[in-house]
Amino acid sequence: HYFLRQNPSCEQGINLKQPTLDETFSLICRVTPGCSSSSILRGSDGRINFRLTCPPVEGKANKELIKLVSKKLRIPQSDVTITRGQRSRDKNLLIRGISEEKAEKCLLS
Repeated sequence: HYFLRQNPSCEQGINLKQPTLDETFSLICRVTPGCSSSSILRGSDGRINFRLTCPPVEGKANKELIKLVSKKLRIPQSDVTITRGQRSRDKNLLIRGISEEKAEKCLLS
């Protein structure tokens, strides 16, 4: 499973406008830059694959990835951080402000 919780405990009645540790998780993904259109797919290995139109030059694909993820999840771009793989196709994203389950549904819908 490529969604990794940072804190597996769960509390009821939390104000969702304030991100909590339960609403912070890592997402292991693969990015393919330079495609004809942007899309999000689940790969045969279960990993989420992002196809991006930007070339992998000067961080443009990374910026597009953060923009695409934040738009799909309806969270600020500042809540999406690339923690590993800045220059690699395989990346770890740290996502705040949304639950893991809701994020997976939003990304793949």
